Amino acid sequence: MAGSLTGLLAFQFAILGLTVYFTLYLQHVLGFAPAVAGALSLPAVALAPFLAGRVGRATDSRGMRGLTVGALVLASAAVLAIGLLSGERVVLLLLVPLLAFGVARPVATIAGTAGAVGAISAQSRGLAAALATQSRQIGAVLGVAALGVVVTATEHSTRTELLHTVDVGFDRADRRALDAVLAGGDDADSLLAALTPGQRTAAVDAAADAYVHGFTVAMIVASAVLLVAAVAGWWLLRPRRASTG
Repeated sequence: MAGSLTGLLAFQFAILGLTVYFTLYLQHVLGFAPAVAGALSLPAVALAPFLAGRVGRATDSRGMRGLTVGALVLASAAVLAIGLLSGERVVLLLLVPLLAFGVARPVATIAGTAGAVGAISAQSRGLAAALATQSRQIGAVLGVAALGVVVTATEHSTRTELLHTVDVGFDRADRRALDAVLAGGDDADSLLAALTPGQRTAAVDAAADAYVHGFTVAMIVASAVLLVAAVAGWWLLRPRRASTG
């Protein structure tokens, strides 16, 4: 059961982090409207209803170990690709890894849940289902929180460094106000208006570059978490030899 629960937690960690911060990337860096950003994120989730039945039958016939581990590895590669390609700022390049993640999602969740429920006696199936649900919820909370810390810390550090190159005369308060460029804050708008056109462009680019850097690092972290979960799952879900005597 531990291998299945680990896989569920890790996958939910990645999917919530990806969904939240990828949507912000589409809006703040690529400039898409919220509705368009949401639509562009659909490949990561839209395939689940179409694959659920086949994944369930495959789990029944082949077992959950290979499916769970394979889905985690595929998701790890997809998230890593999204992070590394985000610097290109071309949304079409991200659709293929998003689709790959969308394929991995139902496989990991269905096989992982089946593994958790099937690992204990029929009398305790309710407990197993509760543990699977709790693992996913904990993964979701940790994903948004932990990856949020990674994005924010990396973005702030990079943005401060980049903004310092825009105008060394900016004091600390000015740079803090310009940290709000992506959020469209009033202080940032007034400071941007006071800059020369070249400086204004450089400041906006610095803010966008900083978010891309933070997003990339966060996706690398999410990919690593998925890969570790895959290795752990391969070990924990190995067939057990029946004890004798």
